[in-house]
Amino acid sequence: MPERPAIVYLVSHTHWDREWYLTAHEFQVDLERVVEGVLDRLDAGGEFKHFALDGQTIALEDYLSVRPEHAPRVAALCREGRLALGPWYVLPDEFLVSGESMVRNLLIGHAVAAPFGGAQKVGLMPDSFGHLAQMPQLLRGAGIDSFIYTRGNDDAAAAQGLEFDWTAPDGSRVLAVNQCRGYCNAGGLGFQEIWHAHTRRRVEPARAVEQVRELFIEMARHSRSDVWLLNNGCDHFPVQQDFEAVLAALRDAFPEIEFRHGSYGDFLAALRSRPFTPGAHAGELLGGKEHHILSGVWSARMPLKQANERCQHLLARVLEPASAVAHFVHGLPYPAGAIGAAWKLLLANHPHDSICGCSTDDVHAEMLPRFAGVRETATRLLQRQLGDLAPRFGPAPADDRATVLTLFNPLPVPRREIVERLVVLQPFGYRLDTLGLVDADGNAVPCEIVSRQFVERFWGIDYRAALTAEEQLARFAIYREQFGERILHPDSEADTADCFLHLRFEAALPALGHATFTLVEDAPTPPPFAHPVRVAGSTLENGLVRVALHSDGRLDLDDLRDGRSFHGLNHLVDDEDAGDEYDFSHAATPRTVSAAGLAGEVVHVDAGAGRATVEARFNWLLPVSLGADRSARSPETVDCPVTVRVTLTAGSPLVDVRTRIDNRAEDHRLRAEFPAG
Repeated sequence: MPERPAIVYLVSHTHWDREWYLTAHEFQVDLERVVEGVLDRLDAGGEFKHFALDGQTIALEDYLSVRPEHAPRVAALCREGRLALGPWYVLPDEFLVSGESMVRNLLIGHAVAAPFGGAQKVGLMPDSFGHLAQMPQLLRGAGIDSFIYTRGNDDAAAAQGLEFDWTAPDGSRVLAVNQCRGYCNAGGLGFQEIWHAHTRRRVEPARAVEQVRELFIEMARHSRSDVWLLNNGCDHFPVQQDFEAVLAALRDAFPEIEFRHGSYGDFLAALRSRPFTPGAHAGELLGGKEHHILSGVWSARMPLKQANERCQHLLARVLEPASAVAHFVHGLPYPAGAIGAAWKLLLANHPHDSICGCSTDDVHAEMLPRFAGVRETATRLLQRQLGDLAPRFGPAPADDRATVLTLFNPLPVPRREIVERLVVLQPFGYRLDTLGLVDADGNAVPCEIVSRQFVERFWGIDYRAALTAEEQLARFAIYREQFGERILHPDSEADTADCFLHLRFEAALPALGHATFTLVEDAPTPPPFAHPVRVAGSTLENGLVRVALHSDGRLDLDDLRDGRSFHGLNHLVDDEDAGDEYDFSHAATPRTVSAAGLAGEVVHVDAGAGRATVEARFNWLLPVSLGADRSARSPETVDCPVTVRVTLTAGSPLVDVRTRIDNRAEDHRLRAEFPAG
C-alpha cells in the first residue's frame, strides 16, 4: 500500500438530507442559498472546476421549484461537465424499500437529469445505513460500474482496503471505493471544527494542510492505489470558503503530489488509469466497523414502514400489472404519467432519514400525506382500469337484477383464493334464501353468506368504490355507528330496503387473468370448500394446519402435512428503551415484562367454513415510562389492552395473526417472539 499518493482528487460536494432535524420545506430555504453559491462559484471560473450536487436529483427539482429561471444556467454547467447530478432520484435506505423501488429510483433519477445533460455514471451512496448484496447488479443495470460509499464495512470488507471489486450474487461487479473516514473527510478545510463551514469564521490554510496530512496517515494504511479521494463537503455544506487559498496551501505543502479539483467520475477514471490490485468482496455491506449502521431504525415508527409496504405493493404488484393487461391485451390507454407521478411521490419518502423514522415528528407527519397521495392515486386509477376492463371480460348482465362479480389476478401465477365481497341488492323481489354463486360455466362454487342486513335505501351508494371487502365493511361500520338503528331494517321489510350481503367464496383465478361469478336464484347446491375450517373452542383446523390460541395471545401451531409442531408463538415481551431515535438501548437496570400467563378470554369472531377467526383479549400492565434519570423503568404501571386475532382460511396453510395494542406506555420496545426450534 502506498505511503503517499501520486494524485489526489479534491471533489467538492454537498450531502443533502432533504428532511431530518428540519422539514423538507425548511431545508429547501437553505438549499436555495447553497445552490446559488455553487452556481455563482462555478460561473466565476478559476481553480474551482466542479461540484457534485449529492447523488440525487430531487435536490435539483426542489431548487428549480423556487428558482425555475435558473434551469438554463444549471443545464449549461451540467453539459460542460462542471455540475454533477444523480444518478439516484433520492438516496434511499436500501433495506426498508423494495427492489422495484430501487430500480424506479435509478430510472427516475436518470430521467430528471436527462434534460440537463444526463446523470453522473457513479454509484454514489455516501450515507445510507448499509448496502444490499444486489447493489452491483442494480448499478450495472443502469450502466454504472462504480460504487462510492461510507457506511457498511465489517472486518472482512475493511481488510480489502479502500478500493475493491464488489460482486453481487448474480456475478455483476463494480469497482467500490470506501470514503476513508466518511464522505466528510475533507469537509470544511481550514476550520477548527468542520461545522464552522456553515459560519463566517476565517479559514486557516495552514490548518487545512495539517488536517489533510493527518488524513493521509489513515489513508496510507488502507489504500491500494496511489490515487486518493478527498470529499470536500458534508451535510448541507456550501462551497468551500477560500478554496483557492486552501488548494494552493496543499500544493505548496505536498509538492510531490498532484492535487486536482474535479468530479467523482474524474477520480474514478484516474484510479483506473493507474496500476493497482483491488481487493475483492462479495455479499452485503452491513458492518459497523468504522461507521454506525443504526439498524434500530428498521423498526422505528412502524406505521411508516407499513404504509410504504402497502404503497409499493399497490403500485408494482396490482396497479401496473392491471394497467399492462388493459393496455396490451385490450387496447386501453396506459396511464404512464399518473403512475410515474405516484412513484415519484412515493420515492420522496424513501431517503434514509425519512423512511427510517429517525427524524423529527414534524418531518414524519409530512410523510403521511405523501403516502396517502400515492394510495389515493393508485386506488382511483385501479378502480378506473378495472371498471373499463370488466365489460371486456364477458357479456353484460341481462338486467338490473343480475349481479356479476369480476375478479382480476395481477400475479403471474394461477391462484385459488377465498374471496370476500359485500354485495348490495336493491329491493327487486329476490328470493334471498335461494341465492348462490356460479362461475362462467354455470357451475356452483363453494360459497357462504357471512351476514345479511337490510338497510335503508341508498345508504350503500359508495360501496362499489372500495376494492376490498375489508374496506367495504369498514365504511358500512361507520354508517352503523353514526346512525345505528335508524338505517337498519328488520327482515320483514326486505321488500323496501337494500340487502347487504357479505359473501365468502372460493375462486380459481388464472395467471394475469380474470374470472367472473354470477349471483343467481335457485342456485345449485354448492360444493364444500377445499379443506374447510373447523372450530373447536379456541382451536382452528383445516386439514393442513391446526392452530390453538391461548388467552395470553400465544399460539401453538401443528403442521398436519409433515407433523412439525411449534409452541408459544407470538409471545409478547416488553423491554425498556433508553436509546435514541436511531438505536435501542437497555437501561442501566434492565427489566423485561412478559405477557405469558396473563389471564384473558378467547372469543369466536367468525366460525365460517371458508374462514374462521378467534380472538384473545387481555389487559397488560406495563411500566408507564423510564424513571426521571432514565436508569430504570418506573414502578408505576399503566393499562395496555391487547387483542390478538388469529384467522385460518380454507385450503391455506397460512395463519394470519394480527396483534393490536392500545399503547399507553412510553420508553419501551415491544417484540413478538416466534420460537422456531
